[in-house]
Amino acid sequence: LEDAEQVLRIVASQVAVAAENARLYEGLQRQMEELRNTEAQLVQAAKLAAIGELAANVAHEINNPMTSILGYTTLLYEETPATSPRKETLKLIQNESLRIREIVRALLDFSRQRDFAKELVDIRQSVKDTLALIQRHALLSNCKIVEKYSEKLPPIEVDVPQCKQVFLNLITNALDAMPQGGTLTVSVAHADGAIRIEFADTGAGIPEANLSRIFEPFFTTKPAVKGTGLGLSVSLGIVQAHGGTIEVQSDAGKGSRLTVVLPLPKKKPA
Repeated sequence: LEDAEQVLRIVASQVAVAAENARLYEGLQRQMEELRNTEAQLVQAAKLAAIGELAANVAHEINNPMTSILGYTTLLYEETPATSPRKETLKLIQNESLRIREIVRALLDFSRQRDFAKELVDIRQSVKDTLALIQRHALLSNCKIVEKYSEKLPPIEVDVPQCKQVFLNLITNALDAMPQGGTLTVSVAHADGAIRIEFADTGAGIPEANLSRIFEPFFTTKPAVKGTGLGLSVSLGIVQAHGGTIEVQSDAGKGSRLTVVLPLPKKKPA
C-alpha cells in the first residue's frame, strides 16, 4: 500500500510539473506573438516616418515647377482658338498636370503632422455626408450602396474632416474593386467600447499574398493612372492617431470588408 501511495505521489508530481510546463509554454508562445506584433508595428511606424519625411521633401520640390507648368498651360489653352489642333494637346497637358498636383497633395497629406481638431459628434452623419459625395460615382459604376446604422449610437470624439478622408478612401477603393458593378454595404455599430464603421464590397477580394502589404506606403495593385498607393497608409495613420485601428477581411472572389474601429471617449473621473 505504501508503495502504491508513493507511485501515486510521483505520478501526481509529474502531472503537476507537466501542467505547469504546458502553462509556461503557452505563456511564452503568447509573449512571443505579442513581441512579433510589436516589432511589426515599430517597423511600420519607422517606415511611415521615413517615407513621410521623404514625401514632404519631394512634394515641395515638385509643387513649384508644376504650378508654373499648369499656369502657363492653362493660359495657352485659353488663348488658343477652338479650331486649333493644339487645343486638345494643351487640354491633355492641363489634365495630366492636375493629376500630378493631386498626387503631390496626397504626398503632403501623408507627410503632414498636425494636431487634430477633435469634436464630439454622431459619426453616422460624417459617413452619410461622405456617401453623398460618392453617390454619382457609384451610380456611374453600376454599384449599389446599402446603408445600415444602429439606432442608439453614443457620440465619439474625432477630427471630422480627417475621418471623412478615411471614409472616402475606403469607399473609393471598394468601388474600384467592383469595375463590373456590385454592392457596397456600409454599416455603423457600437460594440466593445468602440464605434465600428464597416465597408463591405462584393468585388474580387484581396489576394492573400497582398493582405499584409495593403497599408504599406506606395503599395498598390491599381493601374498607375488610378492610384498612388498612399490612400490606405494615410487612412491607417489617421485612425491610429485617434487610438483606433482598421481591420481587414477578404475572401477571394467574394469581396473585402474593411472596418474602422474608433474607441469611445474615456469617461472623466467624477
